[in-house]
Amino acid sequence: MAVGLAWSPASLPAQVSPGPLEYRLSVLACARFAVSVQTSIRSDLGRQQRNERVQWSGTLVVTAGDSADALVVEAWFDSLSAVRDTPGATLRPDPDGLIGGRYAGVLTRAGRYSARLQPFIPSGLAEVYDFRRVPELLWPPLPPGPLVVGESWEGDEAWVVRRLSDSTMAAGVLERYALTFAPRSSPTSLPDSLVAETTETEQGVFAWQRDGGLWSWARSIHSEVTVRRGDRTSLSTKARQEVVIQRIDRCDDAGNGR
Repeated sequence: MAVGLAWSPASLPAQVSPGPLEYRLSVLACARFAVSVQTSIRSDLGRQQRNERVQWSGTLVVTAGDSADALVVEAWFDSLSAVRDTPGATLRPDPDGLIGGRYAGVLTRAGRYSARLQPFIPSGLAEVYDFRRVPELLWPPLPPGPLVVGESWEGDEAWVVRRLSDSTMAAGVLERYALTFAPRSSPTSLPDSLVAETTETEQGVFAWQRDGGLWSWARSIHSEVTVRRGDRTSLSTKARQEVVIQRIDRCDDAGNGR
C-alpha cells in the first residue's frame, strides 16, 4: 500500500482521534443500516436521447464474526422497495424474493470487502439495479492511523481521506471525514474498431462514532461511458448515483432492533 500524509499546518486545531479507526466485532456483531440509492442515467445515441431514473431503499441487517485480522460479515435485507422509470414504462418489482437472502464476505479492519456469497437476485430486481454488489456500498476505506483536522491520507487505490471538523449529537461526538476518488479512465477495445472509455469520479463524507463505528456515509458517484470509432462518438452514457447510508441501531442475532 502506498501511503502519503499531507499536512496543512494552518488548519490543525486540537481535534485528534484517540487511535486509528477500524471495523470492530463489538460494533458489527449486529447492526442495522438504512440504505438509499438514487441513480439518473442519460444516454445519447446520435440525435436520440434516453433518460432513466432508478431508486431503491431498504434496511440492511449486518452481523459479523471474528476471523484472524478481519471480520466475517453476513448481511440481508429486512425491507426493500425499488423502482425504475424508463421512457416506455415504470418497473416496480416485487422485492420479496431478495428479502432475507444472505450476502457473506470478509471485511478487513480498514474497510476492504471481499464477497464470498451472494443471494439469488430475482430477474425483476436485476432489471432495476445490480443488487449483487450491495455490501460493497457500506464500507468507506479507513486511514491506518489517527488524523487531526485538515490532515489527509492517500490510499493505494486513488482514495484520499481528509479529516473534517467534528460534529455533535445527543449520543456524543461524531468524527467527520471527506473521501474523494481521483478521476480515472479505462479504455476497452470492442469489435468493429470501436473503443469504449469509462471515466468515474466519486466524493462523499462519512461520520464515525468512537463507540459505535460507522454512523453515516453520503457519497456521489459520477460515471461516463463513451463509445467511439476513431474521432466519432457513437454512444455516450452518463450516470450520477447518490448513495446515503445511515446506521439505525444495533440489534439482536435475529436482526431485531434494540
